[in-house]
Amino acid sequence: DGQAEVAVADRGPGLSSYERPSDLTPGPSTKRRGTGLGIPFAYKVLEAHGWSLTFEPREGGGTVARIAMEADGHGRNSERGHPEEHDGR
Repeated sequence: DGQAEVAVADRGPGLSSYERPSDLTPGPSTKRRGTGLGIPFAYKVLEAHGWSLTFEPREGGGTVARIAMEADGHGRNSERGHPEEHDGR
């Protein structure tokens, strides 16, 4: 059992802080038309699938976002790679 990782790097201004995504709450955005929901929403979706999301500063400026998952694509929460079903309570 190995892990697969997707890394996306940019040369933008970087994040104002590199907190764990799980510590982030929706809030003000630095984008002109942003809602402040992007990273917290992405984290929740990936977490529901058993995947992880991390951010780190990129050498020379910018940010690296990493998504890690089991190499077979399945998450820790499900045998088939889908979030666990629940009754909404």
